[in-house]
Amino acid sequence: MHNTQERSTFGRAKFGGSSTLLITISLVSGALLALLFAFGIYLVQDSKLPWWGILLAALPLYPVTAATIWAIFVDRNTIKGAVKNPENSIENSWFSKAAESSFCIIVAVLGIGAGVTAIFDLEFQTDMVLTAATMLCFIVFFVCYQFHKRTGR
Repeated sequence: MHNTQERSTFGRAKFGGSSTLLITISLVSGALLALLFAFGIYLVQDSKLPWWGILLAALPLYPVTAATIWAIFVDRNTIKGAVKNPENSIENSWFSKAAESSFCIIVAVLGIGAGVTAIFDLEFQTDMVLTAATMLCFIVFFVCYQFHKRTGR
Protein backbone atom coordinates (compact mmCIF):
# COMPACT_ATOMS: atom_id res chain seq x y z
CA MET A 1 0.00 0.00 0.00
CA HIS A 2 2.72 2.49 1.00
CA ASN A 3 5.71 0.71 -0.52
CA THR A 4 6.56 3.65 -2.79
CA GLN A 5 6.46 6.17 0.04
CA GLU A 6 9.32 6.91 2.35
CA ARG A 7 9.12 5.40 5.84
CA SER A 8 8.83 7.72 8.81
CA THR A 9 9.44 7.49 12.54
CA PHE A 10 5.74 7.46 13.40
CA GLY A 11 4.48 5.79 10.23
CA ARG A 12 1.34 6.61 8.29
CA ALA A 13 -2.30 5.70 8.82
CA LYS A 14 -3.74 2.54 7.27
CA PHE A 15 -6.36 4.65 5.54
CA GLY A 16 -3.76 6.98 3.99
CA GLY A 17 -2.42 10.38 4.84
CA SER A 18 0.74 11.70 6.41
CA SER A 19 2.39 11.08 9.76
CA THR A 20 1.02 14.41 10.92
CA LEU A 21 -2.54 13.28 10.22
CA LEU A 22 -1.98 10.00 12.08
CA ILE A 23 -0.48 11.77 15.10
CA THR A 24 -3.28 14.37 15.14
CA ILE A 25 -5.97 11.68 14.99
CA SER A 26 -4.21 9.70 17.73
CA LEU A 27 -3.84 12.67 20.07
CA VAL A 28 -7.37 14.01 19.61
CA SER A 29 -9.06 10.59 19.75
CA GLY A 30 -6.87 9.60 22.71
CA ALA A 31 -7.91 12.74 24.59
CA LEU A 32 -11.60 12.10 23.92
CA LEU A 33 -11.30 8.45 24.94
CA ALA A 34 -9.40 9.37 28.13
CA LEU A 35 -12.10 11.90 29.00
CA LEU A 36 -14.79 9.29 28.34
CA PHE A 37 -13.08 6.79 30.66
CA ALA A 38 -12.54 9.49 33.29
CA PHE A 39 -16.20 10.49 33.08
CA GLY A 40 -17.12 6.84 33.65
CA ILE A 41 -14.89 6.76 36.72
CA TYR A 42 -16.50 10.01 37.88
CA LEU A 43 -19.98 8.49 37.57
CA VAL A 44 -19.30 5.28 39.49
CA GLN A 45 -17.29 6.66 42.39
CA ASP A 46 -18.82 7.18 45.81
CA SER A 47 -17.54 10.62 46.73
CA LYS A 48 -18.36 13.38 44.27
CA LEU A 49 -15.38 15.34 43.00
CA PRO A 50 -15.68 18.74 41.36
CA TRP A 51 -15.97 18.77 37.54
CA TRP A 52 -12.23 19.29 37.13
CA GLY A 53 -11.72 15.92 38.83
CA ILE A 54 -12.62 14.41 35.45
CA LEU A 55 -9.64 16.21 33.91
CA LEU A 56 -7.34 14.98 36.68
CA ALA A 57 -8.54 11.41 36.18
CA ALA A 58 -8.05 11.72 32.41
CA LEU A 59 -4.40 12.83 32.67
CA PRO A 60 -2.84 9.44 33.49
CA LEU A 61 -5.15 7.73 30.98
CA TYR A 62 -4.28 10.05 28.09
CA PRO A 63 -0.85 8.64 27.08
CA VAL A 64 -2.23 5.11 27.09
CA THR A 65 -5.32 5.93 25.06
CA ALA A 66 -3.41 8.04 22.52
CA ALA A 67 -0.80 5.31 22.03
CA THR A 68 -3.53 2.69 21.69
CA ILE A 69 -5.31 4.69 18.98
CA TRP A 70 -1.98 5.17 17.18
CA ALA A 71 -1.25 1.42 17.35
CA ILE A 72 -4.68 0.61 15.93
CA PHE A 73 -4.43 3.01 12.98
CA VAL A 74 -0.74 2.88 12.01
CA ASP A 75 0.37 0.94 8.94
CA ARG A 76 3.40 -0.86 10.36
CA ASN A 77 5.00 -1.12 6.90
CA THR A 78 5.49 2.66 6.93
CA ILE A 79 7.42 2.79 10.22
CA LYS A 80 11.15 3.34 9.88
CA GLY A 81 13.10 0.39 11.32
CA ALA A 82 10.07 -1.87 11.82
CA VAL A 83 10.81 -5.60 11.57
CA LYS A 84 9.12 -7.20 8.55
CA ASN A 85 7.91 -10.36 10.36
CA PRO A 86 7.96 -9.69 14.11
CA GLU A 87 6.42 -13.10 14.85
CA ASN A 88 9.63 -14.71 13.53
CA SER A 89 12.02 -12.56 15.57
CA ILE A 90 14.29 -13.84 18.33
CA GLU A 91 12.59 -11.47 20.77
CA ASN A 92 9.26 -13.16 20.07
CA SER A 93 10.92 -16.51 20.79
CA TRP A 94 12.21 -15.23 24.14
CA PHE A 95 8.75 -13.81 24.91
CA SER A 96 7.01 -17.11 24.15
CA LYS A 97 9.47 -19.15 26.20
CA ALA A 98 9.26 -16.68 29.09
CA ALA A 99 5.46 -16.90 29.02
CA GLU A 100 5.62 -20.69 29.20
CA SER A 101 8.20 -20.71 31.99
CA SER A 102 6.55 -18.00 34.05
CA PHE A 103 3.12 -19.66 33.83
CA CYS A 104 4.48 -22.86 35.39
CA ILE A 105 6.36 -20.96 38.10
CA ILE A 106 3.38 -18.75 38.95
CA VAL A 107 0.99 -21.72 39.17
CA ALA A 108 3.41 -23.48 41.52
CA VAL A 109 3.96 -20.42 43.74
CA LEU A 110 0.27 -19.56 43.95
CA GLY A 111 -0.61 -23.21 44.66
CA ILE A 112 1.92 -23.39 47.47
CA GLY A 113 0.68 -20.04 48.80
CA ALA A 114 -2.93 -21.28 48.75
CA GLY A 115 -1.90 -24.43 50.62
CA VAL A 116 0.03 -22.50 53.26
CA THR A 117 -2.82 -20.05 53.86
CA ALA A 118 -5.28 -22.96 54.17
CA ILE A 119 -3.09 -24.97 56.57
CA PHE A 120 -2.32 -22.04 58.85
CA ASP A 121 -5.77 -20.42 58.43
CA LEU A 122 -4.31 -17.07 57.34
CA GLU A 123 -6.58 -14.28 56.20
CA PHE A 124 -5.60 -11.39 53.92
CA GLN A 125 -7.44 -8.54 52.25
CA THR A 126 -8.48 -9.54 48.74
CA ASP A 127 -7.17 -6.37 47.12
CA MET A 128 -3.74 -6.89 48.65
CA VAL A 129 -3.61 -10.54 47.56
CA LEU A 130 -4.57 -9.64 43.99
CA THR A 131 -2.03 -6.81 43.91
CA ALA A 132 0.71 -9.12 45.19
CA ALA A 133 -0.27 -11.83 42.67
CA THR A 134 -0.15 -9.30 39.82
CA MET A 135 3.27 -8.04 40.91
CA LEU A 136 4.47 -11.64 41.19
CA CYS A 137 3.37 -12.27 37.61
CA PHE A 138 5.23 -9.21 36.33
CA ILE A 139 8.41 -10.01 38.23
CA VAL A 140 8.49 -13.70 37.32
CA PHE A 141 7.86 -12.94 33.64
CA PHE A 142 10.60 -10.28 33.62
CA VAL A 143 13.11 -12.66 35.22
CA CYS A 144 12.18 -15.49 32.82
CA TYR A 145 12.47 -13.17 29.80
CA GLN A 146 15.89 -11.95 30.92
CA PHE A 147 17.00 -15.55 31.52
CA HIS A 148 15.98 -16.65 28.01
CA LYS A 149 17.52 -13.51 26.52
CA ARG A 150 20.88 -14.00 28.25
CA THR A 151 21.12 -17.74 27.70
CA GLY A 152 19.88 -17.55 24.11
CA ARG A 153 17.43 -20.40 24.68
